[in-house]
Amino acid sequence: MFQHQVIQHVVAGLNNYIRDTNARDDQVGQLADYMRDRIRFSHEHGKWAMKFFICEVLNFVNVIAQIFITDAFLGGEFTQYGTEVKTTALKEHQELDLQLTLLF
Repeated sequence: MFQHQVIQHVVAGLNNYIRDTNARDDQVGQLADYMRDRIRFSHEHGKWAMKFFICEVLNFVNVIAQIFITDAFLGGEFTQYGTEVKTTALKEHQELDLQLTLLF
């Protein structure tokens, strides 16, 4: 909630057209100063970034685990399927259909 109020204060009026170029430049300058200060002097986003990175690593582990679980469920056919389709792709259409029905 607090972050939303800070952003609204910093962006105040920039979402509307401002005819006075000096006023617009002042507001854009304030926004640039705020962003520069947040990047340079504040480490408040480090915790958030670390949580995000950990979630991405967990997502990657989940995908790898799902591949192995699917392979185990299909009796080892899942990891071999791509190479088998590649070798039979040049063969007749009936053999390719047979390859697809063997797995599914």
